[in-house]
Amino acid sequence: MSQSSSAAGHFFALCAVGRDRFRNAYEKPLRFAADPAPRYPDFTIDDPATGVMVYWEHCGMLADDGYRERWEAKQKWYRANGVLPAEEGGGPNGTLVVTADDPKTGFDSTRVAVIVRRVLQP
Repeated sequence: MSQSSSAAGHFFALCAVGRDRFRNAYEKPLRFAADPAPRYPDFTIDDPATGVMVYWEHCGMLADDGYRERWEAKQKWYRANGVLPAEEGGGPNGTLVVTADDPKTGFDSTRVAVIVRRVLQP
């Protein structure tokens, strides 16, 4: 199981209020025609009513060099395939949301709640 598993319960609990509106998936394979090798976003949130697709990555081990290098390559892959950060307004193929554990305080569920409200509001 991925390092994001501790965040998964918190995330889906926060999205439960929108369960009738959103389709949520954990580690759902994601492919693009330009690079058909699948990647596995931690969380995929699809809002069929608005057409918004959100790919949420929770980085729990950025202090590990290998993990960080793989994450940097994955970020480039997202951008190359039109999935841009929420801070940039998203992209033509989706919006990327990134959270990370703080080395001192760990998982910040309050911050995640704020992001969920900001990115997934109707």
